[in-house]
Amino acid sequence: MSKIIYITGDLILSDEPTILHGCNAQGKMGSGFALQIRNNYPDAYKTYIKYYNECGLITGLIIPAISNNKIILNAISQDKYGYDKKVYVDYQALYKIFRDLNKYGDIFDNRIAMPLIGSGLAGGSWKIISEIIEMESINYTPIVYTLDGIIPD
Repeated sequence: MSKIIYITGDLILSDEPTILHGCNAQGKMGSGFALQIRNNYPDAYKTYIKYYNECGLITGLIIPAISNNKIILNAISQDKYGYDKKVYVDYQALYKIFRDLNKYGDIFDNRIAMPLIGSGLAGGSWKIISEIIEMESINYTPIVYTLDGIIPD
């Protein structure tokens, strides 16, 4: 079990070698942090969309990609998406994602950076999500970036 380390700053502009972010299973990266990944790490988006077109996506899946010398982990953390403040994040998928990452801790230098995954447009509770992350992160340290330093309740 690893405690989350919080950093105030822009994850996109950081020197973090590995970035995990939440994606939907619909082949869309059109808003939020996923859009920033799409715009700044185009090979990560190409890998995600290729997998979507060839295999389809299911929640709990992690699609890794190398883009601009970083490892980008496209984590399918929600099936659908919307802008209506409903909860779209799949908490069970997050359990699986963070548990599965333990197999690769050494590859990621035992450190995986992410935004407040699942708590923005996906509508999830950061209290629940942070508990999942800390419970399941055993072989790596989760690093969470916030632009404003505010950690939701």
